[in-house]
Amino acid sequence: MATKTPKPSDTDYEELGKAITRVMSNDLVELIQSRRKVFAVGIVRGAGVAVGGVIGLSMLAVIIGFLLNYLHGLPILGHLLETIGHGLQH
Repeated sequence: MATKTPKPSDTDYEELGKAITRVMSNDLVELIQSRRKVFAVGIVRGAGVAVGGVIGLSMLAVIIGFLLNYLHGLPILGHLLETIGHGLQH
């Protein structure tokens, strides 16, 4: 026969929240005190933003390319896009 664990009370959750806040605050203070760590975090963050931006713009360009290729078959827009395409080739 297995024994049931008691359900945590609201005060248990409050204490857990306070403990997490203390740990996060200590990590933040430790990070701010070291210029080398702040620099490293900034470099990693910047690289992540740059890579994400390149991937996002590439995906957007592919979607626009597919849409333009699809719209090429429409009567009004197809003629306009065909004219633009010929102008770009010359």
